[in-house]
Amino acid sequence: MTSFDTIQYLWNQQSNRVTVSSQLEELIKLAEKKTRKIKTRQYWNTGILGISILLFVWYIAVFTGLRASWFHTGILLMLLSLVLRLVIETRSLVTLNRIDIRTDFRNYSKHITRFYKSRKMVHYVATPLILSTYVTGFCLLLPVFKKSFSTAFFVYIVISGGCFLIVFTFFMIWEIKKEIKMLSFLRDIDI
Repeated sequence: MTSFDTIQYLWNQQSNRVTVSSQLEELIKLAEKKTRKIKTRQYWNTGILGISILLFVWYIAVFTGLRASWFHTGILLMLLSLVLRLVIETRSLVTLNRIDIRTDFRNYSKHITRFYKSRKMVHYVATPLILSTYVTGFCLLLPVFKKSFSTAFFVYIVISGGCFLIVFTFFMIWEIKKEIKMLSFLRDIDI
C-alpha cells in the first residue's frame, strides 16, 4: 500500500467513525427523550393517584369513619386498588430511574428488557385486576347511593360513573399502547 493509499484509508475510516458516532449520539438522545416521556407520565400518574388516595382518606375520615358495611367495603376496595397502583407505579419509576442509557449496550439492553417485561405484566395482568377491584368497590357503593339519593341523582351517578369508567378504560388502553410502543423502541435499540 502506498503512503497516499494509507492516508486515504485512514481518512475514510475517520469519516466513518464520525458518522457512526453522530448516529449513535442521535440514537441515544432519542432514547433519552422517549425515556423522559415515560418518566413524565409516571410522575403524573403517581401524583394523580396520590391526590386521589388523599381524597379517599379524607372522605372516610370526615364523613364515614370505619365501620363494617358493604359501603365501607366498597370504599376500601377502591382505596386499596389506588394504593396498589401507586405502589406499582412508584416501583416502576424507581426502576426506570436506575437504568442508565449511556452505559454499555449489553447492560442497558438487559435492564430495559427487564423493565419492559415488568411493565407488560403491570399493563396486562395488574391493571385489569386493579380496575376490576375498583369497579367492584364502586358497585358496592350503589345500593347505599340508591337509598340515600333521589332516583334522578342515582341514575346520574350510575350513568356518569359508567361513562367515566368506559372513557377512562379506553384512555388507559390508548396510553398503555403508547407506552408499550415507546418501550419496544427502547428495547429494540441496536447500538
